[in-house]
Amino acid sequence: MRRAWLIAAAGLLAGAAPAGAEQFQSGPTRTALIELYTSEGCSSCPPAEAWFSSLLTAPGLWHTVVPVAFHVTYWDNGGWRDRWASPAFTRRQYAYAAAWNEPQVYTPC
Repeated sequence: MRRAWLIAAAGLLAGAAPAGAEQFQSGPTRTALIELYTSEGCSSCPPAEAWFSSLLTAPGLWHTVVPVAFHVTYWDNGGWRDRWASPAFTRRQYAYAAAWNEPQVYTPC
């Protein structure tokens, strides 16, 4: 259920532009949006996802921290198709990389 909730939240954000394209005002308290780019086909992702999932029990969940997992599609070519992956999530990660002048993307990120 936790994974489904994070993926649903990611789906809502999938159409959103990378950081800096839109601004939201949250008042005096800041809330951190933490994005994890991951894939079921990535051998390094399970430890990152385990840590990330631990945020779901954080005292400040939804108030000081909002964790969202984006499953990317570029690992699908390696033989393990990620059932949670979306081309929109992959485009989102590449948009971040382009904004940061980073020539490549990776998981977990």
